[in-house]
Amino acid sequence: MNKRSTFKRKKGLREAFTLIEVTLAVGIASIALVALMGMLPQGIRTLKRAGDLAIEARIHQQIISEISLTDWDKRFEYNSNENRIRFFDDQGIDISELIKDDPDRYTMNYVARIIVPRSSKTEQPGGGGSGFGSAPTQLPKRMGGTSYSTFDATDKDQDELQLVIVEILSSFIDEESTDAGSWDAHFDDEVNWRNIHTYQARITRLIDRAMATGT
Repeated sequence: MNKRSTFKRKKGLREAFTLIEVTLAVGIASIALVALMGMLPQGIRTLKRAGDLAIEARIHQQIISEISLTDWDKRFEYNSNENRIRFFDDQGIDISELIKDDPDRYTMNYVARIIVPRSSKTEQPGGGGSGFGSAPTQLPKRMGGTSYSTFDATDKDQDELQLVIVEILSSFIDEESTDAGSWDAHFDDEVNWRNIHTYQARITRLIDRAMATGT
């Protein structure tokens, strides 16, 4: 009876991992988890950057479309203090006017600076001698600060074609002012350049001048 009980008890025993095997398994799992945790921040940054690019592209397209639909001879007015800086929320919605009325309610997630440059030549857009305003002849400091004439191979103001530069700053900056000069300083500060992306487009006159005037 005792022998039979002993035999059954031994037969019911199961093999188990040794302490060394458990230690090795835990060590391998820890190395894998550490590697995965190290990749997590990079994945989050990549995801955020993809979202920023999509929103920035929408902001750029919105600005270009607006300028394209504006009176051609008034395109340089987008260089003015009132128009060259635009503020957008985290969805890329323009809140420029809203934030001026109630700055505490809205957050500047994206700030865009519009530059509609002209060359230093004397040609007047449309031949009307107006519309220049404060249109810069120099490119932004971040783009080398060179003259637009050097940047543009045509070396002249074209009556039917215009370069538009849109710089977008996607970063939280402790700046409550909506003053264009204050934001120009941020855009020109090298510390912020890694958070600025530049988009360029050329717009053209939608209606031929001769057709519009009947001449």
